[in-house]
Amino acid sequence: MILRSLLACTAAIVAVSAIATESPKHVPLRVSEPPSVLMARAASLVSTDWPRAQELYDAACHAGAPSACYYAGLASLLGADGPKDLPRAARLLQKACDGGEADACVELASAYDTGQPGTEILPRDVARADLLFAKAARSMESACGSGDLRGCGGLAWLHTIGRGVSLDLARAARLLKQGCEGGDAVMCRRLGNAFARGDGVEKSSERAIDYFQQACSAGVHEGCQDIKRLRWAAITQGRSH
Repeated sequence: MILRSLLACTAAIVAVSAIATESPKHVPLRVSEPPSVLMARAASLVSTDWPRAQELYDAACHAGAPSACYYAGLASLLGADGPKDLPRAARLLQKACDGGEADACVELASAYDTGQPGTEILPRDVARADLLFAKAARSMESACGSGDLRGCGGLAWLHTIGRGVSLDLARAARLLKQGCEGGDAVMCRRLGNAFARGDGVEKSSERAIDYFQQACSAGVHEGCQDIKRLRWAAITQGRSH
């Protein structure tokens, strides 16, 4: 899931807002701090001191930050620092989902969609998964309508797989175009892939390369590789005729 990469990149995204100049390891936990401050401190520790980061995410979650509940729940689902804790994962992801964190709804839906072997905590339950995908779609629709490109990207993905919303590759492509034009380089790359395959748009290697180039120029390395792949495919196909 692309959404799981959020855990790895949280430090890079949020750490810029950290308010402490001393090492966060030595800053005492103050649960009276605003959730945004707790989140910033947690983000700075994700890769170096996960137990402490988890403590801070838990505090932020308790203080009313759904995204903190999501990060803590996802870590428990994946076993980020030890064995998986499915009861905790289910509880925190549900809390985050109920708080409007669409990614949490998607992760929980995916867990129910496949089921977790050997446990009764997250059994395979496709009907429940569908309800959670639909809840995620509503949150993403609202976020996208408010200009949140992350919501547009998530909604495009749901339309691509047809979960929670109709299978609609054309709308997925329109949403990706909206995100790309709004400055989201990853969505430019995804739109390039849509043109390369003809998913919801007329297949066009030329337009695919244009969007891959936008992604590449913005620092998305995979977009650079996509250009090479597509050009090599054109060469090999030309020689086969």
